[in-house]
Amino acid sequence: MRRRAGWAILLLAAQREVPFLSGRVVDEAAIVPDDVEARVEQKLAAWEEERGSQVAVLTVSSLEGDAVESFSLRVVEAWKLGRAEVDDGVLFLVAVDDRRMRIEVGYGLEPELTDLESGRILDEIVGPRFRQGDFGGGVEAGIDAILASLAGAELPPPEDGGHASGMPLAGRVIGLLVFALVIGTFSFAALGTPGGGGWFLYLFLVPFYLIFPIFLIHPFAGPLAAGTWLIGYPLLRTVFQKRKWGDRFLTSGSSRRLHRGG
Repeated sequence: MRRRAGWAILLLAAQREVPFLSGRVVDEAAIVPDDVEARVEQKLAAWEEERGSQVAVLTVSSLEGDAVESFSLRVVEAWKLGRAEVDDGVLFLVAVDDRRMRIEVGYGLEPELTDLESGRILDEIVGPRFRQGDFGGGVEAGIDAILASLAGAELPPPEDGGHASGMPLAGRVIGLLVFALVIGTFSFAALGTPGGGGWFLYLFLVPFYLIFPIFLIHPFAGPLAAGTWLIGYPLLRTVFQKRKWGDRFLTSGSSRRLHRGG
C-alpha cells in the first residue's frame, strides 16, 4: 500500500505545473506579439460578455514530458474555464518545442465545436501559419475560427484546396499505404475471381474507392478513384481472364503433345 502511494506521489510530482491564469491569453512561450495578444484578449472578452462562454489561450515552451491531453484537461480544471452548470469553456493550447496543439472543448460546446472542426482548425488554419513562423497570426486565426465555429458559421475551405479531414500529413501517408495494401489486395482478388464472386467484390469495393481518397487526398480524389475503378475493372477483368484462359490452353496442349509423344 505504501509503495502504491509512493508511486502516486512521484507521478503527481512529474506532472507539469499549470501556469497561473493571468489573462485570457497566457503566452508563457512568448510567441505572440503584444499587438496580437491585445487584439485576441479584446475578442475573447467581447465574446464572453456577449455569449457567456469562456475561451482562453495558453502557449508553453514544453509539456515537460506530460501528455497534451492530460495537461490540457488539468489546465481547464485549474482555470475553471466556462460556467460549471453548462461546462462551456474552451482552451487553445500550444506547446512550441513539442510541436503539439490541442483545442479542449467543454461538453456544453461540443455540438458547436466538434472534434472534426477542431482538427480542421489546427491542421488547415493554424498549422500552415505556424510552419511559416507566424505564431501570432496562427494563434489569432485559430481563435477567430474557434469563435466563428461556436457562433455556428461554417469553416472556410482549405486555402490550398486540400483535404478537409483535419488529419496530419504523416497520418495521411500512413493511411494511403494501408489503403493501397488492403484495397489493392482485394482488387487483385476481384480480378482473379471467376464468376459472380469477382463482380460482388467489384461492387463491394466501390464505396472504399469513393470515401477514403476524399479524406486522405482531396475531395475530388474519391469520385475520380471510384470512377476509374468502375470503368477500369471490367476492362482489366477481360484482360486477366483472357490471359488465364490462354495459360490453361497452352498447358493442356503441351500435356496432350507430351502424352502422344510418349
